[in-house]
Parts: sequence; structure tokens; C-alpha cells
Amino acid sequence: MEKDAKDINKQKDFQQEWASRLEELENAKKSGEEASKAFKDETDAFRIALLYGSGKAVSPKDLEFLKEKNPKAYVMAIAMRSLQKTVEEDKKKKSIRGEEKEEQGDNSMDAMKDAVQESLEKKGDLEAKGINPAEMNTEEIEAE
Repeated sequence: MEKDAKDINKQKDFQQEWASRLEELENAKKSGEEASKAFKDETDAFRIALLYGSGKAVSPKDLEFLKEKNPKAYVMAIAMRSLQKTVEEDKKKKSIRGEEKEEQGDNSMDAMKDAVQESLEKKGDLEAKGINPAEMNTEEIEAE
């Protein structure tokens, strides 16, 4: 009878061990499903942001989903879309001056670089004189 009691205890231990392993597997499955859902949500949010940002039609429901799941991507998508609209509008505009205007367009980047460089040099000159440009208005800076 003592041997039967030991066998019964071993069987109960065995059952408890397998029950705990099954529980661990269930927990792992649930966490894996949660991770999979989170990954799918992020992927969907990224796709929505790219579509909206590139000017494609996106449903208001999808935009709301993006806003909830990834607010930073939502803001970036809006900025991308705005930039995309500006670029498309600029493409539709025709030059009044024709080819001469287009040739100058190539030089506009150089002109912009020169303006930035000049601005940085002016800022450096003001700082060398002990003047803080951040505390000045535009007219005062240009007068210096």
C-alpha cells in the first residue's frame, strides 16, 4: 500500500509538472500573439503614414488609427503630404520667362547656399563684436 501511495504521489507530481508546462506554453502563445498584433499595428501605421504622406487617398478611420498608434508618424505624414502638395503645385506652374527662368533654377541652390553662408558670417561678426544676434530684430542685424 505504501508503494501505491508513492506511485500516486509520483503521478500527481507528473500531472502538476505537465499542467505547469501547458500553462507556460499558453502564456508564451498569448505573449507571442500580443507581440504579433503590436507588430502588425506598427506595420499598418507605417503603411498608412507612407500612403497619406505621398498624397494617396486614405480613409479617415485609417488616419485616426495612425493618430492613436503613432502620433509622431501622423504628424510626419501630414508634413509630408503638405510638402508633396507644394511640390505638385510647383510642377504645374509654368515659367513666365521660359528657359531663362529654368536655367536660373539650377543656380537657385547656389544662391541659397551663399545666402546661408553670408548669414552665418554676419552672425559670427556680430558675436565677435560682443553682440548677441538672438536679442536683435531683423532691421538691427541688417544695419550692422
